[in-house]
Amino acid sequence: MLKHIKRLLFDHPIKLNTIIINRYVVKEVLGFGGFGITYIVQDLRNEEHHYVLKQLRPSRKGTKKGKNSFLTEADILTSLTNTEFPTLRNAFIWNNHYCIVMDYIHGKTFEDLIFEEDRKFSEQEALKALLDVTCLVQILHKKGIVHNDLRIPNIILREKSISIIDFGLARRVEERKKQEEIQDDLYMLAHFLLFLLYSTYTPSEKEKSWEEELSIHDNVKAIIRKMFGTDPCYQNIEALQNDIQKHLKK
Repeated sequence: MLKHIKRLLFDHPIKLNTIIINRYVVKEVLGFGGFGITYIVQDLRNEEHHYVLKQLRPSRKGTKKGKNSFLTEADILTSLTNTEFPTLRNAFIWNNHYCIVMDYIHGKTFEDLIFEEDRKFSEQEALKALLDVTCLVQILHKKGIVHNDLRIPNIILREKSISIIDFGLARRVEERKKQEEIQDDLYMLAHFLLFLLYSTYTPSEKEKSWEEELSIHDNVKAIIRKMFGTDPCYQNIEALQNDIQKHLKK
C-alpha cells in the first residue's frame, strides 16, 4: 500500500515537449512499467529520428534494486547486436533522473493484435510465432541472459520478423545455474502460446482448465505442459524448438 502511494506521489511523467540534455524532445508517454516510464522522443540532432527513452521511476531511483535493474538493462542492451532487439543509443543522468535511450521498434505487440485488432491465430500460426520467438530467446540464452518478462506486450510482430523489447527484468546468469534459470523464460513462453491459442476460443459458461477448453493437438498440449513444468521440463530452448518443428512437419 505504501509503495502504491509513493508511486502516485512521485512517479509523474515528464511533461510533453520537455527538452532533455539539449537533445531529446518528449513527444509521447508510452507507458509505465515496474521500474520505468517510457516515452517517444525526437532527436534534435536529426529530427527524422525518434527513439524510446526510458526513465527510472523516481520512486525507484533511491533503491539499490531499482538502480541495479536499470544499469543491468543498459549493459545487456549494449551486448545485443541483433536487429530484433532494441539498440542502446545513450545512457545518462538528467536532473537526477536515470535515463536510457534505445531504438523505437515499429510494429504491433501481440497484446495489441489480440485485444485491439481481434487477430485470430490458428494452432499452426501460433506455433510458428512461438518458434520465431524461441530463435531470439536462444540468442539470449547463449549469451547467458534470461529475459524474465516474455509477455505479449513485450513481443512485437514486425513486417517480416518478430522482436523482443523491454529488458527491464532481464538478468545475466552463471553458466552453472543457466539450466535452472531458463525455466522462467520457458514458463512465460507457455503463457505467450496460450494467449495466441485462446484468440480463437469462444468462452463457455463453465470455466475449465486450458487442456479441456482448447481444441488442440495432444502434441501441443504436451509441449505446453513441459514448458510449464507440470511434465518434466525442457532442459534448454533447443529441445523446445525440436518438438515444435517435429509437430509442424506432420
